[in-house]
Amino acid sequence: MTALTRVRVPEITKGPVGELLDKTPELLQRFSHVLAKREQERAAIAQRVIQVAAVEQDLMARMKAFFSRVIGGDAGPH
Repeated sequence: MTALTRVRVPEITKGPVGELLDKTPELLQRFSHVLAKREQERAAIAQRVIQVAAVEQDLMARMKAFFSRVIGGDAGPH
């Protein structure tokens, strides 16, 4: 990705995160839960994209078949 405007991004290093997890061990479980949910959502979106592409191909094939019967021959631009 490329930012369209100037961006400031804080760097979170391993040390402070390790200290935080040391003090609050349940955070690791919460982090992993959030990441697992996001992965599940990403996978669902990817699956929907695949299904949309399959439906689109099917519809295109059916429209080409219909128009080839109506106008005869090639359904492409003339």
